[in-house]
Amino acid sequence: MFSKILVPIDLQQPRAANALLEVAARLVRDLGCSLHVMTVIPGYSMPIVAAYFPADAKATAKREVETKLKEFAARALGDTRHTTSVSEGRRADEVLKAAKKRKVDLILVGGFSHGRLQDAMLGSVGTKVAQGAPCSVMVVRT
Repeated sequence: MFSKILVPIDLQQPRAANALLEVAARLVRDLGCSLHVMTVIPGYSMPIVAAYFPADAKATAKREVETKLKEFAARALGDTRHTTSVSEGRRADEVLKAAKKRKVDLILVGGFSHGRLQDAMLGSVGTKVAQGAPCSVMVVRT
């Protein structure tokens, strides 16, 4: 049914990330599919933003987040095989790019209990991913 799963997580929301990875590990075990875990850091490329950081800040931040992501995923997934990556930019856009690039057939996203008005006003990464995804999207209540 599914052969490649993508799970974008927010390392600043460990409870939600653990819930997503628990479901992902179960799917990998049951279906024998591959798993890719990613996170997205804010973009540093805008000149007004970049001007406030040393030249190597972007590379340093990305390396640190890559290390944290690998450690987090290894703890949460145990012996479940997986790969990881860190992207930079807007979360929904980067998740959609990764889904297309990796040709995944399922994206797991976290869902939170928000009121309809709040979702409409603030937007939702999960909603944007579901609307633009080239594949199925499973929302896991976190």
